Amino acid sequence: MGNGHGTRGEDISPLSVRLQAIRQALPATVATAYLNTGTAGPLPDAVTRALHEAIDAEACRGRARADDYIEFLQVLEEDRRRLAQWVHADPDEIALTHHTTEGINIVVWGLPWRDGDEVVTTTIEHPGVLVPLYQLHHRGGVTIRFADVGQGDAETTLRALRRAIGPRTRLVALSHVSYSTGALLPLKDIVDLCHERGVPVLVDGAQAAGAVDVDVHGLGVDYYAFSGQKWLCGPEGTGALYVARERQAELEATYAGFSTIDHTTYRNTDPHSLALARGARRYEVGTLFRPAIRAQVAGLRWLQEEVTPDFIFPRTKALAAYCLERVATTPGFRLLTPRDQHAGLVSFAVDGIDPASCVRHLVGEGIVIRHIPDNLALRISTGFFNTEEEIDRAIEAIARYAKGRSG
Repeated sequence: MGNGHGTRGEDISPLSVRLQAIRQALPATVATAYLNTGTAGPLPDAVTRALHEAIDAEACRGRARADDYIEFLQVLEEDRRRLAQWVHADPDEIALTHHTTEGINIVVWGLPWRDGDEVVTTTIEHPGVLVPLYQLHHRGGVTIRFADVGQGDAETTLRALRRAIGPRTRLVALSHVSYSTGALLPLKDIVDLCHERGVPVLVDGAQAAGAVDVDVHGLGVDYYAFSGQKWLCGPEGTGALYVARERQAELEATYAGFSTIDHTTYRNTDPHSLALARGARRYEVGTLFRPAIRAQVAGLRWLQEEVTPDFIFPRTKALAAYCLERVATTPGFRLLTPRDQHAGLVSFAVDGIDPASCVRHLVGEGIVIRHIPDNLALRISTGFFNTEEEIDRAIEAIARYAKGRSG
């Protein structure tokens, strides 16, 4: 693949020039080798600028001007539209949330569970999926069945799900990309399998949306939750839930509030006047942090119009492939991510080290990654703004650390 780092003055290739411009708009990439987008993406200048401007405006003008409220409704519509574009949905299938886990909870608690029902998940899930399911089990007695999918390779995953789905299965809930192993699950095949058995699919898309080209209509998924602060490089407290149009009538709005209702029919003294808003907006409860929404919109504009998905997706995948190869050929490293099923996460174990201690050590070398406690792995995220040189630095620093522990 070549060096392609885009940071040295003598490299004037088109890729180098473009990367340099992108990285200049992401200050964190100057301070560190930032390889942890899977936790939180670096904030673009466009995001921090919009965030500061919105907070300053609210501080100076107040937060409840009528003209500001009207204008903010347009910002909300743009946010839904731009988020819908990232997953190839229609805007009326998108509910604005505060994070992925909120979207998971909206679906889990909105379905009509009955005694004896079961939900199927996998053995490589994030607590954002598992904790709502555990609470469902605790409060409602719903049985949780785990499909042992190994590291998440396609054959093992499909075989395990076939065994786990039974006549009482009412939902399959799983990740598009596993946060722990980095596996890009064969989602279309999974959805087809579930739908053949009459089971809807809820997807945690936190590690996929913005990293790979997600097409919820093409995949056929029923519910898809994702966040704004990871691969979309937005502020915390932003996210979205896709609810397929044909599923909206059966998914109840468990949390209801001002944003949930159709205001043309609602009356203060008549409970029979309650009608839900059209589309997925019915799952939005109330006030969102306006500066964060404005900042997210600014970031989405930058990603979609200046960086562009046509650059983001192949660049993310190519860097992950480079990282996979480096890990696979480094002595003492054990690759966990399937080599032919990956997005932007690369997980691996290293003999003889404590992953958490290694991550803390790397901070001192100007390298930011994370560890996964579930499988005692290290995880590198390959954002579109990263470079091969940064990946080399991280691998070499980890190898030195491991050698120092064993010496």
